[in-house]
Amino acid sequence: MSWTTAPYLPTSPEIVRRMLKIARVGPGDVVYDLGCGDCRILIMTVKEFGADRAVGYEIREDLCGAALAEIERQGLQSRVKLVNGDLFNTDLYEVTVLML
Repeated sequence: MSWTTAPYLPTSPEIVRRMLKIARVGPGDVVYDLGCGDCRILIMTVKEFGADRAVGYEIREDLCGAALAEIERQGLQSRVKLVNGDLFNTDLYEVTVLML
């Protein structure tokens, strides 16, 4: 069964940037975004802030398809992973920064 708990509302790049600055994201970090939508946070995390890796969970297949295409277009497959699945089944053992 596919369901969502909240509507998808994209966060502006300015807000994403401020969130990542507040979290002090940088090299050595593994950032998870639960309910990652179009992966804009994950992409900015590795490209602008230099995090080692970013992992996102998104339950909506339509958002995952577009996000995977953008990850591939930018050549970030080795650093950004997207899981089309339920965020409540996430293993958080390696997380250094958690975005919600």
